[in-house]
Amino acid sequence: GGAETANAAYLFEGRAGSDFTAGLSWTSSAGGSGTIAFPGGNVSRGWDWSVEIPLAAGLNTVTFTGLIPTAGTQVFADTPMNYTTFVAEQGQGAGFGVWYFNHSAANAGSFLADNPPNINVGTTKGFGLWANNGGRAAITRSFNSPMKSGDSFNVKFDNNWINDGSQVGVELRDGADVARFRFFFVGGESTYRVLDGAGNRATQIAYTAAGLDLTLTLGEGNAYTFTTGSGEFSGNLVAGGPIAWVEFFNNNAGLTTDRDVYVGAMSHAVATIGQETITTTGLVTRGGGVGGPVDFDEWSGNAAMTDDLLRGYALGGAAAPGEGGESMQVSRDDTHLLMTAVVRTGDAALVVAAEAAGDLDGTWSSQGVEMDDDISQNDVPAGCVRKIVRVPMEGDRKFVRFRVTHTP
Repeated sequence: GGAETANAAYLFEGRAGSDFTAGLSWTSSAGGSGTIAFPGGNVSRGWDWSVEIPLAAGLNTVTFTGLIPTAGTQVFADTPMNYTTFVAEQGQGAGFGVWYFNHSAANAGSFLADNPPNINVGTTKGFGLWANNGGRAAITRSFNSPMKSGDSFNVKFDNNWINDGSQVGVELRDGADVARFRFFFVGGESTYRVLDGAGNRATQIAYTAAGLDLTLTLGEGNAYTFTTGSGEFSGNLVAGGPIAWVEFFNNNAGLTTDRDVYVGAMSHAVATIGQETITTTGLVTRGGGVGGPVDFDEWSGNAAMTDDLLRGYALGGAAAPGEGGESMQVSRDDTHLLMTAVVRTGDAALVVAAEAAGDLDGTWSSQGVEMDDDISQNDVPAGCVRKIVRVPMEGDRKFVRFRVTHTP
């Protein structure tokens, strides 16, 4: 399959998709290689390209290659189910640092909750926080890779009853301890609140003691989207550096266990950018019977066949009887006798074979004789191929000839 030509080069043309912004490259079975530059500008509908590639005799395979960006996600996670105890400066899972406890000196603490009656985090275990009589419990850990555009943080969070005026929630901070986002509930109110770039404000997310499935997804710049499992809102983070820490807090929710806060499984979905290699192949045959006269009658103008006409038709590439063709060239190297000639290959009724003998009156044979397409096909007429014949030298001399057979 593929295209056919008698020319020494072929113009390849195509259209690349808009994702191929790094340009294209090509390699040829003839030994060449090169690149095709990306034109720039608006290419939302793709871009046209063309490149002229040199050809060798016979079949040429040209492979075009391009790289396109691919978006992926790598998820790091931890769950209370990984723990048998919950102590400071230890941690399980992947993608997060160890836990730090930031409790007030009295009336606050944390614990590994194991199937209490009021837990709603999707697992039987949870990280519990208790605080009363003015106490504040907080547990903090870092992200191994600070959050960036395209990343998401998810956590199962369960608040219960809360004293009026007290607060429970989750806060995400940068490396300089700037609170870039806080989602929390103030006892006595009816909806959750958010602290972000627009300030401390109420949301439309109604209070629940049935647990929340919280997800913060970062967009471009400071933009974010936040979902709770029952609602969603968006906004802009407080200005600052990349989010590097998460803290869960219970600020004096109350004395009894039905006012404890529980934290469940958490995950950091890291947006990744890779590259996919896309290749396509073009086939072009140079020579090998492309174009030219279809048979002897067309070439000769329906003249009667003679030995001289048949020889002129088969060898040299003459366009018509009486017109000059390319002369055969004979040479030798240290081991072989060499003969180069233009041979007509576009007529299935024509057979041209190379033979050799040690003496003109000896036995002619094709045994040991090699005939291949020459590496140079410059100026070869359509329907012909330049061939090179190699005959091993045995003794002081060797003779080589072409035998031409025509079978109408």
